Amino acid sequence: MVNPNLLDLFTYTLGGAMTLILIKMGTTIKYENINIKHPKLFASVFVHQYLLDPLYVLVLSILIKPPLHQLYGMFTVILTPSSAAAAVSAYTVDADVPFALALSIASLIQSIILTPFLFTVMLTAYAQIVKIDSNTIKMPYFRMFLLMSYVLILIGIGYKMRQKMKKELVDNIGYYFEKSAIILLFTATGLFFASPEFKESFGSKDHYSYYGSMLIMSFISLFKAHIPICNEENSVKDSAVLITFRKSPSLALVIAAISFNDVEDYNKILGFVFLYNFIRDWVTMPYLMILRKKRLGHYFYSSVKKAREAKELTESDELDTSNISIEENIEENIEENIEVNIEENIEENI
Repeated sequence: MVNPNLLDLFTYTLGGAMTLILIKMGTTIKYENINIKHPKLFASVFVHQYLLDPLYVLVLSILIKPPLHQLYGMFTVILTPSSAAAAVSAYTVDADVPFALALSIASLIQSIILTPFLFTVMLTAYAQIVKIDSNTIKMPYFRMFLLMSYVLILIGIGYKMRQKMKKELVDNIGYYFEKSAIILLFTATGLFFASPEFKESFGSKDHYSYYGSMLIMSFISLFKAHIPICNEENSVKDSAVLITFRKSPSLALVIAAISFNDVEDYNKILGFVFLYNFIRDWVTMPYLMILRKKRLGHYFYSSVKKAREAKELTESDELDTSNISIEENIEENIEENIEVNIEENIEENI
């Protein structure tokens, strides 16, 4: 049985942390900084996240026939939208951050309807194909719908705070919300680790199916995020790729925690979601480091970016110098013309 104290406290604490994070996210959004160009890439991210991802994970689940808690975890992580965390990843590789932010906001808005709807469709299709009793399957449609609506409302509250309140006050609120959210996240993690069910949360009788599904999902998501290869700038393409495969880990945990807290293997669902995001981030880290090396010239130090900024500064100085020279030439020409006109007038009068 699920321990009602520690795991319930974990759910509430995690929910509180996400509330603060999402409001903080909303306060950082500025309409003028959101890049809504490149509609083809918006369509590409949508197709990947809400058509191709669910399809291949459904096929994978049919092939390996995992236990229900693993099935819930697989469907949850693949249907979780992207968030501002992916935009932060875009910044680390010098991608187009405003475009990444616009893509993540679009992903969140679409998830209100599509995450609960596709979760239900996938579970129903799995039950019919694998021939299992549908009564044994949890269909948390309304919980997911309310949760995703709540996410969008919180971001909207933060956005309105940025518009209606003084910048200094909003910055201070965002600062304390961020620090409080970090404390709550650590607290939630400690509660989960301290629960009696923690040691039963990770692993499965079939380790190949359990860990193999995580690795397969991580690599397939990363690989197919590069398809199609669009004829766009590298910074724009990098943003689309990162938003496509880097789903929000904290949001996935919140979805699992709230949607399945009355399921018998609730702790195992949380364990799968937690471990999947951990493994995905580590196995895709070499890709991010290689991309950083390619775009910035170094794994940890932005030599290329620094050189580009120095070049832009030099060009700016040269432009200023050029403008000054032009102004000086204009002044000299004016003075010469005045002197010539004065001399001509004097000669004519004489």
